Amino acid sequence: MGFPNKYQEFPGNSPPITYRKKLANAIAKLLKQVVKLSQAITKPLMGWLLRSLFILHRRSRVATAGFVLPTAIMVTLVVTLLVTAIVLRSFDRVKNASNYRVNQAVFNAAAPAIERAQAKLEALFDDPTLPRSTPSEEALENAFNNPKYNFGDEDRLLLEEGGENINTAWRFPVDTDNNGKFDSYTLYGIYFKSPDPLDLDQNKKIKPRTPLQARTPPMGESANSNKCEAAASTSASLVDNSGWFRSGSKLKKSIFVYTATVPIVAGDTLPDNTTYETYKGEAGFSALEYQQDRARIPLANNAIVYEDDLQITPGSGIQINGRVFTNGNFLTGNGNNQYFQVSSPESCYYTEENSKIVVGGNMAFARVDQDEDKDGGKIHLFNGEGAPAVVELKKNDKSVNQPPNEIGNNSQAFTARINALVTDQFNKGEGTDPEEVKERYKKFTGDELDKQRNKALETYFKDRTRRVPYGEVGPEVDLAENPPNATPQGNGDDLRPQNDWIFPYDPDNGTSNNELTLNINGNKLSPAATEPSKQQGEGKELEIGDRVLIGHGLPARWWDNTAGDFQGARAPQDVLKSGGGNVEWDIAPDQGENKRFRTTQVTPLSDLGDTDRNGFWEQAAARQPVQPLEGYGGLRVVTGAGIYVDDDESDLLPRIKGIPNFRRNNPTNPELESYLPPPAWDIRFVDPSNSGADDRIQVNDITAQLRGFPIVVWPDTMPMHG
Repeated sequence: MGFPNKYQEFPGNSPPITYRKKLANAIAKLLKQVVKLSQAITKPLMGWLLRSLFILHRRSRVATAGFVLPTAIMVTLVVTLLVTAIVLRSFDRVKNASNYRVNQAVFNAAAPAIERAQAKLEALFDDPTLPRSTPSEEALENAFNNPKYNFGDEDRLLLEEGGENINTAWRFPVDTDNNGKFDSYTLYGIYFKSPDPLDLDQNKKIKPRTPLQARTPPMGESANSNKCEAAASTSASLVDNSGWFRSGSKLKKSIFVYTATVPIVAGDTLPDNTTYETYKGEAGFSALEYQQDRARIPLANNAIVYEDDLQITPGSGIQINGRVFTNGNFLTGNGNNQYFQVSSPESCYYTEENSKIVVGGNMAFARVDQDEDKDGGKIHLFNGEGAPAVVELKKNDKSVNQPPNEIGNNSQAFTARINALVTDQFNKGEGTDPEEVKERYKKFTGDELDKQRNKALETYFKDRTRRVPYGEVGPEVDLAENPPNATPQGNGDDLRPQNDWIFPYDPDNGTSNNELTLNINGNKLSPAATEPSKQQGEGKELEIGDRVLIGHGLPARWWDNTAGDFQGARAPQDVLKSGGGNVEWDIAPDQGENKRFRTTQVTPLSDLGDTDRNGFWEQAAARQPVQPLEGYGGLRVVTGAGIYVDDDESDLLPRIKGIPNFRRNNPTNPELESYLPPPAWDIRFVDPSNSGADDRIQVNDITAQLRGFPIVVWPDTMPMHG
């Protein structure tokens, strides 16, 4: 459609100006109405939304007055406090970092004291001067008095408290800033004493612990179940005044070590100005506490204790419960033998340690006079709270390759070597004796000194000499014509036999010194065993070697060339193949090396054969025990004819039926008469001039049983025969 004629468009012409202005005004009005409409719609809608979603109500204009200024003040205050806190925090962090550096330096200086204390405790409980039974606190204190427990840079300290004192404390200088000069002292003390249960206060209660004693009793063993908690507890279990506590099946003692590093400050006297200086860093003080519980297994916990080779080879088999111990070889040669755990898993005594089989030598499966192994029977392995695992002892489980008649120990050859070593050292004079030997005979003089020195040297070399198997020295060897040649090494505290008399296997290359070769297959040694830390973590015996602990003949005290000292039961020795090369555990540890090692399983026992007058047993019976665990004291009977009961028949004292078998007078059978003469009255107690029984002094008050007659015996000094 075109324009009206009035506005007819022509080529090259535009609409008139009046028309364009009216069109623009119309559009502007339209847009203005649209804006007003949108505002009219938006305002009620937003009010409704605010009231619905934010629960806002209309407030009067008066209510909103004064809002801006308080808000601004509050925001400013919050920001100011926040900035202040951040600044203060930054200063604290700087201070904390400084304190941490100081504490770390002091801690690093104090930590070596713990290591020194640990080394001294290891040496203490391995000290040959201690009694072979459980040592009393007095024995431990006496051993600590030895100067060997003072390291080169240490000064021994005397600590006093409440009229008591101890001298098991030391100090040594340290350089905390590594500038070459000592600026602090590290002090540490070892506390092992417990309150004496016989020393009571006015209320008849045990006196409380003092600062010079161990802070707490030893920690109790974990029980298998709740019902065993009382049996495993250490409370009220102190064994007399020994300082040892009964904890389950063990005797335990708690030992505490306290250490502190103290700076040298102005005013302290310096030993010299060249190597010492006052502490220049931030003032700091650090103290550490360390607790170690020592455990002993009483000899009575063993079902079997044997000094030499233990042979369990009955014809019909045997069943054994519990722990077995031998310093020699373990020979079990019947397939019907069974080695059970100590008791039922429900028992409070059912613990792994109570059923170990400890073998100082080797394990084989036949008698010592047989040349072929058999199956050894069955062995039950500890399985925690579960039923024990039953494993067959097979021929291949033996620890060495040779037959039993070569594994067995030649006691005569071993004694000959000890005698040769003693003779060689005895001829050198007392000046070259070790200190522990001198301690044993220093109280004697004259002929008795020589006798006691000889015995002390014998004990010393027995602890450091391995046993001699028949494979090395057979029974056909005449030791009188072919005595061993002793060539001891060292002097004083380093005195020891030649190496091939100490080590069953060369510690450098594994070569056998005793003609016995280890039963090694590939990299594994029989019997199979788990790495000890792994086995303890499992809490179970997984292999035969976890229950049967074998020492391969390593003596109780063996020389360590690396340490330059003797080692004892806790020191490991690597097991090597012949010619070199490591042997591995059958079950490896979770971390670390898997090199198999051995420890000595030999424990020196008292000389059961020392029956000489004034010998070990007589001395032990007459000795006053300090505490029950020492095994001293008791009845002393010295007689070659036994205890004789005078039971000759008379009118007043009829003969008791069956006692004795040999009467002093036996008219019916004179051959059964005792050779002892009739005893005489002891005139110290009896008046022989008065035959009246009522006037005679009774030796004791049990006259009712003796029909009014005193006991009459012969003195143990009279000669005995027969």
